[in-house]
Amino acid sequence: MHLGRADSRTLILDLDGTLFDPTTIPREVLDPLFDELRRASPAEWGAVERRVDAAFEAIIHRPLLEVAEAFIWPRAFRDRAIRAAERLQLPETLPLMPDAGWLEAVDTPKVLVTTGVAAIQTQKVAACGILEWIDEVHVLDGTIPTSRSKRTAFANILDRHGGNPDSFLVVGDRAESEIAAGRSLGFATYHVAREGLAHACAATWCRRDLWDLAILFGHTPT
Repeated sequence: MHLGRADSRTLILDLDGTLFDPTTIPREVLDPLFDELRRASPAEWGAVERRVDAAFEAIIHRPLLEVAEAFIWPRAFRDRAIRAAERLQLPETLPLMPDAGWLEAVDTPKVLVTTGVAAIQTQKVAACGILEWIDEVHVLDGTIPTSRSKRTAFANILDRHGGNPDSFLVVGDRAESEIAAGRSLGFATYHVAREGLAHACAATWCRRDLWDLAILFGHTPT
């Protein structure tokens, strides 16, 4: 689809993988979480003990709760991981993706919706330095199934902002999450496919980075 103007749209932005690269969190920051999980008893590990190293590697790239589901962690072990994650202290400053900083200068409403362990996501938002130019922040608690639906969050935002789907553009890297949620409500969607474009991308625009989005909003990348 041709990139048209979108200055009047409210941007609904994802955080991890879109504005922020989770792999930039120093490994030593996550070590207390890993150490805590290694201390777990065999009963808590259940059938996942042999896959501990693979699970830890996945945590660096993916949300903790998503890893817990993928590796079929027993409930007690998952809860232990959540408690350990809630005690982590992230750096006071974290870098945005190189192609995300221009959003600060765009004069359009911006809403951030992010899902995960709430204590971690809240620290990320503050450390990335985006609170001064984000109009709304919604941290969905990924530990509570009824609280982590992006579709529900988007629908609530739609209702509060006048109920016109044409006034929104969802930007995110997860086709099955925020992009699917936006499409289901009739929003335009911009899939940031940083790991490669899929032939069957269902978003309104599918790009490998945010630079084309900058052009869409009349911003000239420098």
